[in-house]
Amino acid sequence: MAKIGIAVIGAGAIATIAHLPSIKKISELELKAIVDIDAERASSAASTFEVASSLTDYHDALAMKDISAVVVCIPNYLHSKVTIDALEVGKHVLCEKPMATNLTDAKRMVQWSHRKKGPHGRIYP
Repeated sequence: MAKIGIAVIGAGAIATIAHLPSIKKISELELKAIVDIDAERASSAASTFEVASSLTDYHDALAMKDISAVVVCIPNYLHSKVTIDALEVGKHVLCEKPMATNLTDAKRMVQWSHRKKGPHGRIYP
């Protein structure tokens, strides 16, 4: 079975302490890219977790065909924008909590997630 390609957007503490080590332990997943606006932090995390691509622009990760899902680990006020951008291009999203910093953004995220249907016609919010 082919592995699921994952990008982690944000290489701060929560990503390096929790998400990246956990993803590496799951044999069905393959870390394809780590994104952080700080190029040195992205590169360091990519080296530590043996990931081929370290990027500074999350749009580059969203454009990668071998990435099916992203984990959003960036400052809370950016969750909505990045999550919606990922959903727009058909990526699955795991967003770190809190989901958004206000109800309007949270509702927009849910609305976008309902626009995408899974392989069996089910909605995966």
